Formats: sequence, structure tokens, C-alpha cells
Amino acid sequence: MPSAPLFEPTVISGLFKVGLDHRPDSRGWFEEIWQSQKWASSPLSWFRPLQQNSSSNLVAGSTRGLHAEPWNKLVTVVSGRAFCVWVDLREGESFGKRHWQTLSPGEAFFVPEGVANGYQSLEPNTVYTYLVDGHWSANASYPAVNPFDLQLEIPWPIAQKSAEVSEKDRQSPSFNSSIAIPCPQTIVFGSSGQVGSELRRAIPQSRVGNRSEIATFSGDGKRYSAIINAAAYTAVDSAENPSAWSQVLESNQVLVDELASLAIDLNTTLVHYSSDYVFDGIKADPWREDDLPNPLSRYGQSKLLGDYVAKSLQRHYLIRTSWVYGAGRNFVRTMYERAIQGLTSDVVGDQYGRPTWARDLALFTKFLVDTRAPFGTYNFTGSGEPVSWHDIAVYVYQFLGKDPGLVSKITSETFASENPHFAPRPKNSVLDLKKTGDSGFNPPEWPDSLAQYLASLSQSATP
Repeated sequence: MPSAPLFEPTVISGLFKVGLDHRPDSRGWFEEIWQSQKWASSPLSWFRPLQQNSSSNLVAGSTRGLHAEPWNKLVTVVSGRAFCVWVDLREGESFGKRHWQTLSPGEAFFVPEGVANGYQSLEPNTVYTYLVDGHWSANASYPAVNPFDLQLEIPWPIAQKSAEVSEKDRQSPSFNSSIAIPCPQTIVFGSSGQVGSELRRAIPQSRVGNRSEIATFSGDGKRYSAIINAAAYTAVDSAENPSAWSQVLESNQVLVDELASLAIDLNTTLVHYSSDYVFDGIKADPWREDDLPNPLSRYGQSKLLGDYVAKSLQRHYLIRTSWVYGAGRNFVRTMYERAIQGLTSDVVGDQYGRPTWARDLALFTKFLVDTRAPFGTYNFTGSGEPVSWHDIAVYVYQFLGKDPGLVSKITSETFASENPHFAPRPKNSVLDLKKTGDSGFNPPEWPDSLAQYLASLSQSATP
């Protein structure tokens, strides 16, 4: 059985030489250019080709390029040999970097979007073929650079005067006139919420997505690195009211379905946020990503339905989190305000978890998208020892120099009896963070993040 391909990085970020399993015999040769299972553990596990193209070059010296199409591609030759050239046209430090190499059957190159690609056939009847993960669009941009621009110093084996070049490529602009190609944007839905506002801070070039404009993204010809869904119905207790159920499903399931369809249309990644409320809280140990959900509340049920939609996509990040605080109304801010006023607070002390600063969650989201981490479900909260809601309230009061004795501990049952529309909560909301740490991102300790957040509230309140 052919072995998995080998990947060798180059001076251009994201440009990889790919060693194929090439098996010649008396009849000719066999090689496997693309096989999704064998790429699953590679740096390019996210690559999903949608189309294959080939070009036949009848004479040596046929020169094509340099073109930077708005898609990623895997290039190789199946007959003859070609001298291949790549020039990075993406904005950033690598703009203008170049790499060239002769390509023969048995090897390939993965060319990332925004890197100009060109080649010159070195033998008659050279056949060049490539897989791409996007479709041609009349609205898309196709930047090009003159392949014989002297500034690029490309050592073409066959000089321009002897090369076969199309008139269009001869007229391509010089490198000096090239404008750096912007990096693909992310689209953030729910950008005004706790997580969404921090996403806009962490990814300032992101584009705000509105549900009424979903259809416009499919036809704009642009490439997007991810769709991030930070929109949700989060009024946990209100969700228990049967009259609100249609609105809950509209936000937590139907919208996810619409964004999943958009992700398929744009051939991009969907990022969706899940909740500890999909679990029943009965388990004593921290909840793993692969534990079986069993929500206790209507809110938890709605979130689980959205999870199923997101997980139906191959390219997805489902980030499960808990006890989020950030901009706007949340438990921590409420305790902050009550502490400032010197008020007493009755707080549940028999539910355990870890609080999550929306800013940390946004940075982890950016990390997954930027590093193209393996797709799937990830738990994310603050790290450190699990605590109860009562413990957090005490921390807030003490941080502000207030008497922690003002915070009384009550049971979940007591709190529920005083709130007729109370939604049942899991007693254990502690999420296992090992997979997240193994990805290369270590969640900050929750006391450190909470201290920073409280300090920011104090600063904003100072005249």
C-alpha cells in the first residue's frame, strides 16, 4: 500500500514540497497524488480539493504564469518535467519571497492562496496538473506578475526570446507595481456580544456578518478564512418558557444551519461555540470533548442541536466553554456592582466549574483559525482549580477590598425555589482542557484573567 506523502517546508510560508509515493515498473509508473485519509495527520489536513485541471505543453519552453489565483492548490506533472516558480504576493513579512525548483513525476507542491504560481516546460508534451479548493468566479481577483521581470531574478532555463508565452502573460505588470494581497478575512456573526466584541478586538480585520446579508457573501467572489458564529440565545431561564422556544431554536439551531450552508458555499471553516449545559453534570470527573451529552434544560437542548449541525461539517471548530464573562451583563459584573455598593449577595455554592474571560476565548479562537489546528471539538475555559459561583463572588468582593462575609452560600435548590422560571444547571461544569493544551494553546489561570477584567472595570469607572 502506498505510504503517506512527505511534506517539506520552503522559504515561503505555507508552500510545501510534497513527496509522492512513485512506483515505476516495466509498464510505466503509478502514484497517488491525493488521498484524504493519508493527509489527515499532515500540516495540510484542512485541504479539500473541489476541482482538477490539467494543461498540456507541446514544446519545451512553454511558459505560463505568474498567477496568484484565490485558492489553494496541489500541483504536479504527470508527463515530462517543468521548472516551477513561486512568488509570495501576500501582505506581510514574506511579501516578495521566491522559490523555484524543477518538478518531475513523483513529487508535487502545495501552493497556498496568494502565492503566484508559474512554470516552464523543459520537455515536449509536458503535462501539468493541479487540484484546487475553489471555483473560478468572475468577481474574484486574479493578480499576475510578469514572469520575466528582471527584478525577480528568476533563472528560467529557457530564455524569454526562445520561450512560448501568451500575449496576456507578456503584458502582465512588473513586480514593482504589485499590490500585496490582503489575507482572507473572517466573518463574525454576533459581533456585538461578549465574545463577538472580543473577536473584533482580536481580529480587527474581520468582517461583521448580519443574518440578513448571508446570501451576499456567496456571490462576492472573496475568500474567507473562517465563519465565526458568536451569536446565540443565552437567556437560560427565559428559554424554559414554551413561548420562547421558537426564538431559542431560531438562534441556536436554525442560524447555525444557515451558516453551515454558507461555509460549504464558501469552502471555508465554521467556528461555533458550545456550552457546558449540554451535559447533565452528574459525572465526577471533568467533561471530555467526546463525553456523551445529556442536557437538563431547554437551553442546553438547543445548544446541542446546534452542535450537531456544526459537527456535520468536515471543516469545523466546535469550542465548548462555560461561565463566560466580558462586555455587557454577566455574573461577574453583577457581583462587581453589588460589591461596590456594599450589598449582600446570596450565591449558589454547589455548582462547580471554571470561569472564562471572553478575551481569552477570542484569542484561542484566533489561534485555531490561524494555525489551522486539526478540526473538531475543543474545550476552553480558564485553567486552574475548579470553583463554585460562591467562590467567584467571594473573589470579586475580596479583590475590591470588601467584606467577603457579605456573600452567603446557598444551594441550587434554594435558588430554584426563589426563581419560578429557573432552568436546571449541571452541578459539575468542569471541562477537561488537555486537548486544548496539546494544541499548543495554554488557557490562562482563571484568577489571573479575572483580576485583569476586574481591574479594567475599575479603570473604566474612574472619572
